[in-house]
Amino acid sequence: MSELYQLPDGWEWKTLDEIKISNAIGLVRSQAEQSLEHPYKYVKMNNITNDNRFTLDNITNVRASDEEIKKYSLLKGDLLFNTRNSNELVGKSCIYDLNELVLYNNNIMRIRFKSNVNSYFVGYQFSSNLIQGQLNDIKSGTTNVSAIYYKELKYYYL
Repeated sequence: MSELYQLPDGWEWKTLDEIKISNAIGLVRSQAEQSLEHPYKYVKMNNITNDNRFTLDNITNVRASDEEIKKYSLLKGDLLFNTRNSNELVGKSCIYDLNELVLYNNNIMRIRFKSNVNSYFVGYQFSSNLIQGQLNDIKSGTTNVSAIYYKELKYYYL
């Protein structure tokens, strides 16, 4: 990658693994465990739009323990990455940009970045044709379900 693009002075290539604090797959809740009557908003794949934005449209809710809330809550600036879906939808991503308690689904990976990393810039890169093309190359799966896992992403240069 570094031989393809000239970076501005003072910039350097870093892998995704070098700029993140953590990455985690979300909370498992069956359809039967989801209801607007429950207290906590629950982000699913449809809350990441095809143009890489976050939306609360058609949000559902779940119950969760204090431990699950701590483990699966989103923070402003988290990158949400759709890990499993149909082939054309795997790899959708967005930056979570709210300051409210929201939990996320197990088909989504949350990536949290170091304080010196601008997550919005990383989100912009994930929406680029270059990264989308690279993601297409590493999708695996069947005719109905595809996936991209962190072990394939962590060495991507950004």
